[in-house]
Amino acid sequence: MAIRELVERWVDRRVTSLRLDERERAQWDHAMEDMRKQGMARLAEYRRQGLGGSYAEMTDCAFCDGANDPFENR
Repeated sequence: MAIRELVERWVDRRVTSLRLDERERAQWDHAMEDMRKQGMARLAEYRRQGLGGSYAEMTDCAFCDGANDPFENR
């Protein structure tokens, strides 16, 4: 949880500092969601293959969630 909150604050500060308009913010939102989907697909693949060590047991990703929260909470 702490990592998620830390990443969320970092991403929120960065996105705010960019002063994006609605169109640009939507583009960032879309790109971040695409990256999240790719990451979660890799995690699922690791699980299927029995790879990934401790990551293979994860059902969510604090980094992905934290990076995407600033877009979801606008």
